Amino acid sequence: MNTFLRNCHCDQASGKVVTSAMKIWCLLCSLCLLTSCVEHFTAEEVCGAYAPVGYVHSFDTLRLRPNGTYERSIYNRNRQRRLHTQGTWRLEKNHRLVFEHFYVNLDRDLSSNISESADEYMFINTYFETQQRAIQFCVGDHEGQNCYRKVQ
Repeated sequence: MNTFLRNCHCDQASGKVVTSAMKIWCLLCSLCLLTSCVEHFTAEEVCGAYAPVGYVHSFDTLRLRPNGTYERSIYNRNRQRRLHTQGTWRLEKNHRLVFEHFYVNLDRDLSSNISESADEYMFINTYFETQQRAIQFCVGDHEGQNCYRKVQ
């Protein structure tokens, strides 16, 4: 009983007894709730080749390199390459993916080559997640739209 009394105090506002163990338990639960929704990745984990998920009219190949660069090619339905580009990417806070100059391919059947000044080039700020045991990221306007899944 003396140990219990030494490790607790009375909350002045409510008059309830609060133990140190209760405080620690509440703190741990709060931390788990705050951090459990965000997955964390290392640069080594996210580097590699990515392919679009569910595209029908075109196909992308995207490779994230450890030095912060990427190389990407986009092919139309007839397997003709319509874009080959390189750029930079970075990993922020172990889950955010940032592209400085990224062509957003919305699975159109591309009949001609894409120019480097096309309006579809954008600053992209998205996040990595795990879907079906693979790392992926999405660049569409809606959740689960225009996603790229790691293939190697």
